[in-house]
Amino acid sequence: MSRNCLIVAAGEGSRHREWIQVDCDFDVHLLVYDGSAEKWRGDTEHICKLHGYKLKMTYAYLTQNTEILERYDYFLLADDDISMTSADVNAVFAAMRRYGLQIGQPSLVDSYYSWYHTLHDEFCRLRYTNFVEVMIPCFSREALRKVLFTFDENDCGWGTESHWPSLIDTNKRDIAIIDEVKVVHTRPVQSGSPQNFRDLDAYLKKYNLRAAAYLYDYIEDPQAERSLFNHQVYFELKWGLVNWMSRNANRHPDALGLDGRFGYVLFASTLWRITEARKYADMAIDFMEHDRHLGNIKDNLTLARGLTGCCYAMELMTVQRLIEADETDSLLEDADKHITERFATKREVLTMEELVGVGLYFLKKYDRTGDQRYLDLSREAADALRGRELAPIGGAALSVACGAAELLSRHGDPDIRLIEAIRGSISDDKAKSVERLTAMWRLYLITGDTSLRDSALEFADTATFDVGNVTDALALALLMTVRIGEP
Repeated sequence: MSRNCLIVAAGEGSRHREWIQVDCDFDVHLLVYDGSAEKWRGDTEHICKLHGYKLKMTYAYLTQNTEILERYDYFLLADDDISMTSADVNAVFAAMRRYGLQIGQPSLVDSYYSWYHTLHDEFCRLRYTNFVEVMIPCFSREALRKVLFTFDENDCGWGTESHWPSLIDTNKRDIAIIDEVKVVHTRPVQSGSPQNFRDLDAYLKKYNLRAAAYLYDYIEDPQAERSLFNHQVYFELKWGLVNWMSRNANRHPDALGLDGRFGYVLFASTLWRITEARKYADMAIDFMEHDRHLGNIKDNLTLARGLTGCCYAMELMTVQRLIEADETDSLLEDADKHITERFATKREVLTMEELVGVGLYFLKKYDRTGDQRYLDLSREAADALRGRELAPIGGAALSVACGAAELLSRHGDPDIRLIEAIRGSISDDKAKSVERLTAMWRLYLITGDTSLRDSALEFADTATFDVGNVTDALALALLMTVRIGEP
């Protein structure tokens, strides 16, 4: 008999069969709240019919079967819409023992959530906190005994999590989000009924509590690839971008390229990957669906304002796995044809910025698909750039100059004057910090100069990054996806 207990409030759509496939170091107790008990009858010998919310049912079950509390060392109480494996469940119990936790929960990835700090932190093994959510908490036997009465205080359980730390007399090292274990909360979080909020308010007032979450400390994962930013700076920038999005999500400019609406699309998609919050993936899709009609930008081939920017964003979102590759190819078929034809017929009059847009878009397309014709098209754009005056940068944007250098370098001709002009712009403190850091990193990737890499790492940890528009937000988010390749 196992010393670990998994209690599931299960309904018709329960995902618990995902959790019990093989090598389960736990016993499963199903508390069925609807008419699906017969459907699950063969899953476990521990099954009963109850009604109500999960905590209320768990209280009734454990007080009516008091021997269960004596039988197990740890108890995981999972919502039935969690996607995880038996190995994940085993790992939660193992982490509880290894770290001496009284209360814990796995971290959430690609998930709908209520509390930001429950989302996965890829740089940590676990983070010590005062707040573990009712969605999927794990308790030691001692902790469960102390907090069990709270499960019966109201119907929904709201407010109880804020009480648990004081009830177990926490030492700030015995409650944690376990980043070693990642699970998915698959259903959008319900906003709650007016009664839920009344229950929450009444509970907090009754015990003089505040519903607030704190992180006290963390254990770093020594195997994690490092970011451009140190952990603290990364954390602050991540939630700074979340706040920026919450203030600006409905302020799309008229332009549709990366400096406009598709900048918001790609920013939301990238924010999804940085935070693991599924709502930003949904937001990106909503933004993109809203902007299906590209209008007169078809004859603008710049990344910042034109068609190549929209297509480039979709290619990156495919790499981020927000869009399926087949869907991307279908959506971009007409755009590819238009860009190719306009490039062929208007090459001599296209601006440097447009040539860079064409070249980088088709290079990104080639990198994803491996289709040689896109590499050939990007080479043609690079050849057209060679006839232009590229250095000094002059009025060209720093990002355009970096794009030109990247394109020429990929096709065997790094332009030394252009690279030196970019170096000069990096040292110019009139440029925004995010522009300078982006240029440092792109130039390092082009040249392999490790002094640029070291300068980028130092700058990333000391500079102040102001986000004034979606261009800044997107650039900073993309920098946060960079991984150095070593801890």
